[in-house]
Amino acid sequence: MTQKKPASQRKKPSATTATPDSPVRKRVGIGLIVIALLAAGFFLTPVLIVARARTLLARREPQPALAWLDRARWFGTYHGEIEFLRARAYRRLGDLDRFRNSMQAALEQGYPARLLEREQVLMLAQVGRLREVEAKLPDILVNANEDSGEVCEAYVGGLLLNFQQERALAVIDSWSKDYPYDPQPELIRAQVLQNAGRFKEADAAYLQAMKRAPHSSEIKMRRALALLADRKIEPARALLQTLLTDTQYHDRASLQIAHCERVLGNHAQSQAALDQITDPGKLPDEDLKLEQGLLALDQGNFQIAVECLEQVKKLQPRSLEVGHALARALRGAGRIDEATSEAHRVVESEAQLSRVDKLQVEVAGDPANLELRLDIGKTLLKYGDPKRGVSWLQSVLNLDPGNRDANLALGDYYQSLDPPSAENHKLANVYLERARQPSKSPTDSPADKSENEKLLSR
Repeated sequence: MTQKKPASQRKKPSATTATPDSPVRKRVGIGLIVIALLAAGFFLTPVLIVARARTLLARREPQPALAWLDRARWFGTYHGEIEFLRARAYRRLGDLDRFRNSMQAALEQGYPARLLEREQVLMLAQVGRLREVEAKLPDILVNANEDSGEVCEAYVGGLLLNFQQERALAVIDSWSKDYPYDPQPELIRAQVLQNAGRFKEADAAYLQAMKRAPHSSEIKMRRALALLADRKIEPARALLQTLLTDTQYHDRASLQIAHCERVLGNHAQSQAALDQITDPGKLPDEDLKLEQGLLALDQGNFQIAVECLEQVKKLQPRSLEVGHALARALRGAGRIDEATSEAHRVVESEAQLSRVDKLQVEVAGDPANLELRLDIGKTLLKYGDPKRGVSWLQSVLNLDPGNRDANLALGDYYQSLDPPSAENHKLANVYLERARQPSKSPTDSPADKSENEKLLSR
């Protein structure tokens, strides 16, 4: 039996020899773990960032998605996918110059040409140039897999830009069935139906969108505005009151509640709702001034009403609601000649816009009729909403890029804008130059597609 050495004679470990539980070995192990975690983080972080950007794009939040993609660039990996997703974000924002730059960068990084070509088609569809890409869209839709929602949304947007509402609604039907949890198709359906005056159907679509996104304050606000347009004042007020607890929507809801109370004849409650607005600077100035002016008018404070409504008219010179109210306020303030002149302007505008409504019904039955589209666009530029007028004239150019009358009308419009700007001057020159060119067949492509894309994005 071997005798155990006394403790004083046992060999002690040297300072450089690590025992299994020594502090040195523990520190080395921890260091290796930290290095491994850092390495894993370096390789996993860009993956997580790109995934986050894709999620934001799917939620239709392109600006935050771009911020995440900017972070992903720092890691020096996934460049092709990052540039592709940046292109998609810029397409959603309508920034076509940056869209093209990111598409080119993705191509240079070796991103699949098939996916880049599809994104290019979606861009053309989105800005309304369906004539060039509509034949490709069915095949793209069949093979889009998880991106079929992107294809549907771009296709619907293009159809609406060309004022083909019934075809757009047919695409929305399929889109909504394929994506039963996405509120966007129902939200767009509701807007299309609301614009067509089909308020009952529009409200059903809004309710469906709310069912799919029950916590969305934006959808509730849009439904409340649609109820107001249909003069369903009390249901709108009840819905708006549920938004007062949302700090982002509190002031917008308060302004619309003030509108409801005024229409119901509750002037004190209307003023109280206006007083609840915490940050008036975040509201469109014309909306707040209009409500203040209308309340003053209803209370017989004509001078205050005139001051408010004249400010609104500078911002919305063709608004019939503002024109009617201003004529009443001017008459109440004793400015009879001005009131008469404003009333005549409103009557003439109403007659022209009533004619536009009839023409739009005709276009629905004959969507290729460029003369009808041209008439609607020019009339709206003069008597109605200029943005809608521009859209109708651009729908003519989508079908016939060389159409002289449409180019001339748009050139004259941008030239007449006050105050003038370098951008509007450039647009006016582009359109007027096209108007001077020999007329081309509608099947010809525009001579300068790059410039046309910039114009159509407006």
